[in-house]
Amino acid sequence: RDVAIEQIKFMRRRYMEEIMFTDQCISEVLDTIAKGGRDTIVILTADHGEHFGEHNLMKHGNSLYKENIRVPFFMSGPGIPRATRTEQQIQLIDIAPTLLDLCGIETEREFRGINIVDLANANQQIERQHIDIHGNFFCVIIGKQKYIARWDKEAGLILGDGLGLFNLSEDRGELNPSADIPAHFKDAIEAALERDSYQSSRQRSEFQIDMGHQLGYTGE
Repeated sequence: RDVAIEQIKFMRRRYMEEIMFTDQCISEVLDTIAKGGRDTIVILTADHGEHFGEHNLMKHGNSLYKENIRVPFFMSGPGIPRATRTEQQIQLIDIAPTLLDLCGIETEREFRGINIVDLANANQQIERQHIDIHGNFFCVIIGKQKYIARWDKEAGLILGDGLGLFNLSEDRGELNPSADIPAHFKDAIEAALERDSYQSSRQRSEFQIDMGHQLGYTGE
């Protein structure tokens, strides 16, 4: 156990060193933009998080806990409120419609995302539904509740250790799951599975292809 703890500490230090180096590089980019004198919108985010021992997991791509799917997000530039922090749920599919609106670019394409500036300026919390699937893990987030289960082609949704419904208002670490599933979560799960059914051949569905485009992946 002591060896494992020291290994986790070492990996965390290495990760923090990478963050410090990245911060320095970002600072150089921002200085160059400022010297250029042109109006520029800057967005900083990531595609995944990282485990460092939480839930007895390391690295990424192995769960749908917040350590893996919650990422940093910063915006600055013309039309963006300064020194504003929002508690709204922001998704990566919000980036494309936000940039188009800020740049005044009209398009006939329909986006699933929401303008992030509008979200930040909203007077009340906007309850959004987020569904994430990775491997055989399935996750639904609605407001301050989050449901994680495993998906099996024959048996459907299966719970296991550390899986179930989490109340994020009281359980930010996602440590105390409940086996009870509210009706609106069941409806969301059924709708998602009907829209994007299990593909044993791993061939992407039309929905998966569209979501890839929404995130900026233009290739087939």
